[in-house]
Amino acid sequence: MNFSVPTIEAHQFNREMISGRTKPCVVTCAGGGLGISEQVIKLRAAVNFNETGLTCELVSALLAKKLGLSIPDPSIILVSSEFAEAISIPSVSKTMQASVGLNFGSTLITGGPFTWPVDKSLTPALEEKAAEIIAFDAMIQNPDRRVDKPNVLWKGQEIYIIDHEMAFSFLHILGPAPQPYTPEAFAPFLRNHLFYRPLKGKDLKLDRFIAAMKLIKQNDIESIFKTLPTAWKNETTPKIKAHLLSLLEQSSVFIDSVRRVAA
Repeated sequence: MNFSVPTIEAHQFNREMISGRTKPCVVTCAGGGLGISEQVIKLRAAVNFNETGLTCELVSALLAKKLGLSIPDPSIILVSSEFAEAISIPSVSKTMQASVGLNFGSTLITGGPFTWPVDKSLTPALEEKAAEIIAFDAMIQNPDRRVDKPNVLWKGQEIYIIDHEMAFSFLHILGPAPQPYTPEAFAPFLRNHLFYRPLKGKDLKLDRFIAAMKLIKQNDIESIFKTLPTAWKNETTPKIKAHLLSLLEQSSVFIDSVRRVAA
């Protein structure tokens, strides 16, 4: 499978988003075969781990789409010096100027998506989606989807996952990392997951997710990494690729591990 990620250019600053530690912005972009589109931009100078954070965002987004999860369409957004300098908000302009070049973007979801409410219960229709999000976050070792920081958008019977710059957290631990398909690799943060308590003790509905995992081949992973801009690649890039390939080779063991942690 060939993964296509449009490269587009920011032309108009619309607003800074009020939520999010890294202060993403909404900008109007053009190019990449999309025409005029409104995008959420994550700036290189603002995200954790800079280029590595952008890589984690893009790899996670493409992997999620391959697995059939709902996620805003990713893009690569070019920020020019002229665009950055023209922004009238000094703090935003400063961060934009430090991020001139290629940044991570995603299509703005319109029509009333809401951040997941703290007290919202899971309907039977949403339980399968929530179980798949738990499995996905275990897969990419994402500790950043918690009750106090949901990082999901809810719209009717759909749950969109967002914000993956903290994924592949094994990159930032000292000493050897556990094998990615074992409970030790993700149990410590999965128990703090947004959907852990609502699903604890239930039989996770993962049949569709498992079938999608089994369809992912090495060529798919290679294709995902070919979409990365050269400027984002560093010593962490092959480590992320090796992590995914190792986990996919042991997909059955991985799913069993997720079920054990959620039991």
